[in-house]
Amino acid sequence: MMRFVQFILGLSIALSVPRIAPAIPDPASDPSGDNPSPQAEILLIVGAPGSERFAAVFGEARQLIEAAAISAPAPVNVIQDDLTDGTPPRQQIFDVLKEMKPDGLLPLWIILTGHGTFDGVDAKFNLRGEDITSKEFKEALQRFTRPVVLVLGFSASAPFLTDLAGPDRIILSATKSGYEMNYSHFARYFAEALLDPDADADRDEQNSLLETFVFAAKQVRDFYESENRLLTENALIDDNGDGRGTPAEWFNGVFTSSEAEDGTEVDGLRAHQLVLIPNEIERQLSLEDRQLRNDLEKELRLLRKNKDQTPPESYRRQLEQIFRQIARIYYPEKSQDPEPVEEQPSDQTPQSETGTDAPGETANDADPQAAESKNVNPDGTAQSSPSDEPDSGRQPQAETETETEAADESSEQPSSDSAKEEDQ
Repeated sequence: MMRFVQFILGLSIALSVPRIAPAIPDPASDPSGDNPSPQAEILLIVGAPGSERFAAVFGEARQLIEAAAISAPAPVNVIQDDLTDGTPPRQQIFDVLKEMKPDGLLPLWIILTGHGTFDGVDAKFNLRGEDITSKEFKEALQRFTRPVVLVLGFSASAPFLTDLAGPDRIILSATKSGYEMNYSHFARYFAEALLDPDADADRDEQNSLLETFVFAAKQVRDFYESENRLLTENALIDDNGDGRGTPAEWFNGVFTSSEAEDGTEVDGLRAHQLVLIPNEIERQLSLEDRQLRNDLEKELRLLRKNKDQTPPESYRRQLEQIFRQIARIYYPEKSQDPEPVEEQPSDQTPQSETGTDAPGETANDADPQAAESKNVNPDGTAQSSPSDEPDSGRQPQAETETETEAADESSEQPSSDSAKEEDQ
């Protein structure tokens, strides 16, 4: 209910303000302390519509994105299909990116909605005047080391994904190929999904970027089916930097139901860690705490992937260490390791009721049940014991394995089929 109220309030505010792009505020902090810390910085680029029909659709997507930014909160800079002080949109993009801070932990979201083209060599995003190519965009982003989210909500956008992929970048493409050139509906459904509670697949009261992507792609497919039309856009996501992308159809909620044929890592983990509008628990974490939590989840995923090559005792020990560190992030005051107990001299060793020696308890003898009670999911909920081997609340459903095997070998990494699409 609260999410719905936020959506209505944000949308009403967005519709009531003038359609003027604001100056870029400093996203580092709010010096007055009156407002919540920004969760991201957004650059929204609205391309040339070409007709009144598309101008209305692009305007709707813009209003929804601005409404989501209000709820985040996140400062928004808009570049649209007009001339600002006589400067064409292509040059505006270069100028704005030069002014933005290139490093830090605050994510930069770059959302493009419009039309695209591909001639077999160059992929372009359509603007008033000269278009911008994927290679020009790549050059403009070279100096950025901060987390960058790119939402390519336009036709023939797949070559942009290939060219812009890199470390600490999450890229969503409306199409799987540069030859999917029909108008794309992805941007509008993505904008709607940012604040749609139905997109929250794991029910943690926040829509991760992965959940938003999967939900929007499904809405696109449902639209084509309802119109009895051939599907002409197939969305991809890349968050591991390999530039190949994973199809939206590979995901069942936040889990993957397929694996890459060549065994390469599939996408999705990083995108599920990032949210624009966090829940109350996530909102209380600093950017540094979130980064540490994200790194630990990656470590956990790698540990579980290599379980068969890890001695059982070492596996359990590493598993507990990771869970303890995650617990300290969410509950620092309750997550202190037990103090080691000094060994008592042999002549003062206490006797049990039966008269036998009762060895002094050390940190290694601590009750594992008590230790595990501090393990938590990224959303702050309690984890199960190490024997259940949860992946911070993200282990997938089992299909053919036994219940224990399924927990150990979750299918969060896609499996076969034309892995990562031959169109890339």
